[in-house]
Amino acid sequence: MKMWNQLVICLVVIATVADTKCLDEPDVLPKRKIMWNSLNGGKKELPLVLENSSRLSHQLTNAILKILLEEKLGYNKVEFNNTGHQSNVSEVLTRVAGCLGNSCPLLDDNKVVVNMETWVPPGYTIASIDNSMIRARVTDAGPLGPFGRFGWYIPNSFVDQQWKDHELIVDHWRVLQVGRITDKLSLKNNDIREVLLSKMKRPGIHRQQPYYCDSPKCIDGMLVADRCHRSRPEHNCATLLSSYTDLDSGQLEATIKNHDLKVNIAWLGEQLESFVTQCAEENIPTLFYNWEPNVLTNGDEFTRIKFDQRDFEKYQMRKMIWKELANAPGGKPAHDLFQSVHFTTSQYNDLLSSVKSLHPDINELACDWIKTHQPVWEPWMPSEETLSEGSKLYIGGIFTQASRAFSDPASVYGATMAIKDINANPDILKGYTLELLVENSSFDKKTALEKFIGYIYTKNPEKKVVGIMGPGLRETKELVQVANLFSTIIINYSEFEEYDDKHYPFFFNAKPSERQISQLYVEMFHQLGWSRVGLLISDGYDGPEEVLQDNSIDVITSIKVADADIIDNATAQKYLQQLKLLGVTIIVVHAEEYSTAVIMKEAFHQKMTAEYGYVWFLPYTPHWSMRNFEFEMDIEVVKATLGAMSLDMQFLDKPDTQVIGDHTVEQWKQSYMKTIKQEVGQNAYPSPLAPYTYESAWVFALALDRLNKEIDRGIEELFGEKKSNTFKNFTEFVSEIRFQGLAGEFSFQNNRRPGVINLFQYQMDSSQLINSSHLELVGQYKSYTGASERLNLTKVVWYDGGQIPSDIGDLEHSNSTELGPLEYCHVEALRAALGITCNEAKTVANIMGAVGFILIVMIALVVIKKRYDRKMKRTRARMQELGLMSDFTWLSLDEWEMARDQVVLNRKLGEGAFGTVYGGKCCINNEWQAVAVKTLKIGSTVEEKLDFLSEANIMKRFNHENIVKLRGVCTRGEPAYAIMEFMLFGDLKSYLSARRDLVGSKSKESHDVSALSLTRMALDVARGLKYLSDLNYVHRDIACRNMLLNSEKVVKIGDFGLTRSMYDSDYYRCNRKGRFPVRWWAPESLSEGKFTSKADMWSYGILLYEISTFGSFPYQGLSNNQVLKYVTSGFTLWLPKDINSKLRTLLMQCWLKDPEKRPTCDQIINVIHHNSKLIVPCLDAPMASVALETNGETGSDSLELPVSIQASQNHKLLRSVSEPSKDPVHPECQRLMDEMADDTVSGSSIHLDDLTTP
Repeated sequence: MKMWNQLVICLVVIATVADTKCLDEPDVLPKRKIMWNSLNGGKKELPLVLENSSRLSHQLTNAILKILLEEKLGYNKVEFNNTGHQSNVSEVLTRVAGCLGNSCPLLDDNKVVVNMETWVPPGYTIASIDNSMIRARVTDAGPLGPFGRFGWYIPNSFVDQQWKDHELIVDHWRVLQVGRITDKLSLKNNDIREVLLSKMKRPGIHRQQPYYCDSPKCIDGMLVADRCHRSRPEHNCATLLSSYTDLDSGQLEATIKNHDLKVNIAWLGEQLESFVTQCAEENIPTLFYNWEPNVLTNGDEFTRIKFDQRDFEKYQMRKMIWKELANAPGGKPAHDLFQSVHFTTSQYNDLLSSVKSLHPDINELACDWIKTHQPVWEPWMPSEETLSEGSKLYIGGIFTQASRAFSDPASVYGATMAIKDINANPDILKGYTLELLVENSSFDKKTALEKFIGYIYTKNPEKKVVGIMGPGLRETKELVQVANLFSTIIINYSEFEEYDDKHYPFFFNAKPSERQISQLYVEMFHQLGWSRVGLLISDGYDGPEEVLQDNSIDVITSIKVADADIIDNATAQKYLQQLKLLGVTIIVVHAEEYSTAVIMKEAFHQKMTAEYGYVWFLPYTPHWSMRNFEFEMDIEVVKATLGAMSLDMQFLDKPDTQVIGDHTVEQWKQSYMKTIKQEVGQNAYPSPLAPYTYESAWVFALALDRLNKEIDRGIEELFGEKKSNTFKNFTEFVSEIRFQGLAGEFSFQNNRRPGVINLFQYQMDSSQLINSSHLELVGQYKSYTGASERLNLTKVVWYDGGQIPSDIGDLEHSNSTELGPLEYCHVEALRAALGITCNEAKTVANIMGAVGFILIVMIALVVIKKRYDRKMKRTRARMQELGLMSDFTWLSLDEWEMARDQVVLNRKLGEGAFGTVYGGKCCINNEWQAVAVKTLKIGSTVEEKLDFLSEANIMKRFNHENIVKLRGVCTRGEPAYAIMEFMLFGDLKSYLSARRDLVGSKSKESHDVSALSLTRMALDVARGLKYLSDLNYVHRDIACRNMLLNSEKVVKIGDFGLTRSMYDSDYYRCNRKGRFPVRWWAPESLSEGKFTSKADMWSYGILLYEISTFGSFPYQGLSNNQVLKYVTSGFTLWLPKDINSKLRTLLMQCWLKDPEKRPTCDQIINVIHHNSKLIVPCLDAPMASVALETNGETGSDSLELPVSIQASQNHKLLRSVSEPSKDPVHPECQRLMDEMADDTVSGSSIHLDDLTTP
């Protein structure tokens, strides 16, 4: 007995725990969930989190919403997040936005946060927040209704008693300066004081922070006012009770100080309400800090002490929600509910008045309120349209509603009738509704594929498309392949191509296939003894050719019928003449409606009808001959079709057969006819495909219903992230469907539906006054019975004298007596030449073509290989020349590689040899620095890329104050970047040319062109050259245009495109053809292609000339070719008359013909050190600073030199100098050349030591 009692108790407990619902209503199905795209690309379900606080009003509101969300809207993941007593609006918005402090990471939400009671101060809006991420993620859903306000409260009984006894108003803050009143509010009674002191301590063991106030200002948990320090704190000073220190954020202390009140503060935490209630019951007056609306302050027991309006402002309680909630799949109903929730002040006070105890059951109170206040919350509910959106399942329908070739506007209404029946059945898809989406395929496979893709990538993610019904086309391979890719079930309701169910498991056929019809052809032909047939097949139609031939029936010819927009009477005549020529009398037509009508009209004129012994098998369209054509054609077509036969599947079973949807076939047919007459028109023809569209919709519904009942959350999982197993089950359920359909028993065998095939014949309609015919059922073939039944042909009428026609007709234009397949050989010439059959000739032709193709491919590969080898050889030679193939100078720029997003280009500086040069910024060591960026134009040749990279490869080795520094490179991607330090004042040539007019002026800028400044520039270049020489490098292009000035006007050597290392030898020899700066090159470089540091000294002398003449162009008046002859003949650049004598001496030393006698960099630096004003401006030199364009030269300062200049060529070149030049020479230049030819510039009378003497 004891065990029985225990069992009963357990059952009662279990039943009590299980029954946690509030409303006595059935569960909302399907359960709603909020989905969101995570950063990893998948979707995940987000819980709906309602933020709770310590306020009972907030807890009640959330409890009400939780019940409505779960039991009325069907959400199963509604949670609370208890934030305690915190009410700071900024912190609330940060949590709702999903931010962490001031940091808002990329949105990858794990929950949807909603705060329905956010206390917002006056003037505060989301738009005023500085954090843009919070503004973007949070929306204000409007006020909850009432206003909130903090304040100080005292019992009404105490107020009344003081007025009655002393006529003293005590509900004003000034009374707290009166000792008699504050003494009564001090709680100094020993008993209550002891209780107070115990409640000021935190519950449990808190050794470090035993009191709620842990500030150093607090004494034993109490904050003592300044006025109360003069006496015992508990005497003459009121005690203000509050809950938590951070609830008032220091406002209480400020109020006491500002108003000089005799008030101390004690914090009691969550025990405040119980202590105040206890004091009220014992008639002990208390002063406490609280808010309204609240359970404690809602009644008439306490009154609020009046302060200045600015001390305790009114807050509006507003609803803050996640901004994307309305757009998130499944979130719209919840969003609309939050938007609509609103309480009037009286409704809110009524809600709070339901709380009768200090520790109420919030859920019970919320449930009671919902049951008794339905008129209040019912208007909050989302609209029916919103509620049904999440539970709607869609079938994507593709129908041929309008097309010239074939129009079938009535087929779709079979599906819509099924949808109506399904949704009206309470036992099917409980909690869901089906809806049919309709698109027109225009009888075009490309359009059908576009519509299919449109369904897969529907713009509204809430539209759960369970599968596709259609496309109503015969040619569907592309669509089937795409469906396989996207794992989408397709149920086709019309003629189709057959596909292997193992390779295409998601494609189902609701209409029996053409192959089953072909089997009826075989059965009939064998019975009638026919073995020869001709076919007329339109593109996209499956003919019976393969099945017939597999069953020993010869297809004499298979003619491709032109499309409906091309075919005409002349084309049809050709078709029929070919059939006559081959003696074909049994003709099968699989073509479009219009094309078939044109052919039959011509058959009437050609006397190729049943009356003359021809047997026609036409597409089954009961009304096709009476539509879309002119009247005079209709009569001829009707006569031509008399005796013709049609094979098609059984569209409707016997009229009294009970079918799915609780109809008989006849009832369904009448309802269908009524529907299409209403929707399409009174003259609408029924579609033979409508029964199949009706059954297809039921297939989806029954499979989904089974999925919903047998698999937990099956339909929801069908659209979830891990849907593969669920979709596999869904596909299996579709394949196992079995019910009584309109066209007979419905089931799938290998994803194809077996069916009943009917044989119809156009027979004379004796009831009509004019010649007419109607389709009569004359035979039936059941393909799903396993063993085929014998076809009964006794009802067939033969119009050629009642005899079964022969399959052999008269062969026109032929004396052949042997009947057989006659065809034209497309390779007749080859066949005749070889004396073989046509098929053998075709085989030979194919082999010859294949061999020829292979030979062409092999020749092409050989040519490509040779071109590739030549290109690689040139590239390798170029890399060797650049020094990129040696063991110690590998082209290694990885450590200099920079991310492309660390470089910003902001302006164009000019055009370089390789591409555009930009100015910009570059992030180096977390600091953005100004840089110049050389770019390599897109599509550059391999040589150009090597030159570009080799310059960067060389520059990475240099680190000197007078060498332009390489900051980094970007070689991954195009265009490639070479990033260098930014030189503010540009190149030295432009700098000097622009300041020529400042020489001798009194402006402060004239200092930039003084002798001191010019000499310093020359010194900077010499130091840079010394650095290069010490590293065994030769620059080969020392010129003012390649010297750059930074912001401090320090000159640095740039442009290292021609710079080369001399390795272990003391010179570099140029072996490459190209354009070179001949006006700056030494004689040995021009004649022999040999470069040393002394060759750079010659160029340095030209540079000194440029500096002193402010960028004047060397060798003016001579073309590049003339300069080449001039320099290699031993002549040097002529100098201005007023040039400094010391500078003249230095220049002559630099231009000595013998390289070994030219000064070194150290000697140059020593000379300049002792002559700080060595270079003085010389403005009597010619002013031109650009190259001339003569004799077809391009105006460049460079000349293209031949490869590896040999000594024999040098002699020839030198001899040519003495010969008359074809180029005109400036008279002054000729005079100087003559003078210099008489002198021997040997340097014997010039000593650098003289230049260093003071």
